[in-house]
Amino acid sequence: MEMSDKIRKRRKELNLTLEEIAEAVGVSASSIQRYENGIIKNMRRDKIKKLADVLKCTPAYLMGWSNEITNSITNSNVLQGNNSEMYIVNDKKDKTNLTSQEEEILRIFRSLSIRDQTDLLSYAYKLEALNKSTQKGVN
Repeated sequence: MEMSDKIRKRRKELNLTLEEIAEAVGVSASSIQRYENGIIKNMRRDKIKKLADVLKCTPAYLMGWSNEITNSITNSNVLQGNNSEMYIVNDKKDKTNLTSQEEEILRIFRSLSIRDQTDLLSYAYKLEALNKSTQKGVN
């Protein structure tokens, strides 16, 4: 299967629009359409990575280097922090490590569109930065 076919197939499996993917990747919807139609064949590595993240698969899967769609730690349970830290979210039924508020935040996050998830994360990073700067002023 060609990369263009994989992009279209994953987009449809995840019920995403061209516009949602385009916004998350940082390109136009027409560019995503050209990726899907095979018109654009040479993509920058950063765009392939962003596209794979949005499509919840690995870049290797998109490139045809692997038949596995995801790694053992999937994109759906990894959040990228501001300083490239990785936060693993436990998808298992055993949520003993999460408070009820954390579970509610996670439930809400998962119910949002990709664009809204990105907005929510952006807002959370701003709150975190504000909290850090406030703590420095207190110390």
